[in-house]
Amino acid sequence: MTAPQRTLAALAVALLVGLLATGCPYHTNGRSPAADAWATWGVALETSAAVYEQTMISAGGAYAAGLITAAQLEEVREAGRLAQHSLRAAKTALGYYGEARARGEQAVSPAALVLAAHADLLELLRVASGYGLTYPPGGQPR
Repeated sequence: MTAPQRTLAALAVALLVGLLATGCPYHTNGRSPAADAWATWGVALETSAAVYEQTMISAGGAYAAGLITAAQLEEVREAGRLAQHSLRAAKTALGYYGEARARGEQAVSPAALVLAAHADLLELLRVASGYGLTYPPGGQPR
């Protein structure tokens, strides 16, 4: 990643963490704090899933172009599998949380799983950027 891209990524992560910590202040009329948190976490997870997908596509493209070795690709894939499983677990927990809250029941917050998924995604990005992958507009590695 280039310096501007790293800065943008850091700002995006800070925004996601801020949203997770405080909730989205818009469109809250008639919604409970739990509903606001559920919506914010859902958006954050969808964003993270898109970043995961693009990173894995870019790593495959970098390997096909000869920019990274098979061992490096495997390391990115291993970090990607961990991020994928964490994202899946967080989405599942968030779904159960939403269903329970919709029934008016108390539910265990999925916040810890959501934050863990983001941490695993950041690790994937660290591994991928460690091999010099950059992501210009259009998502093609160079």
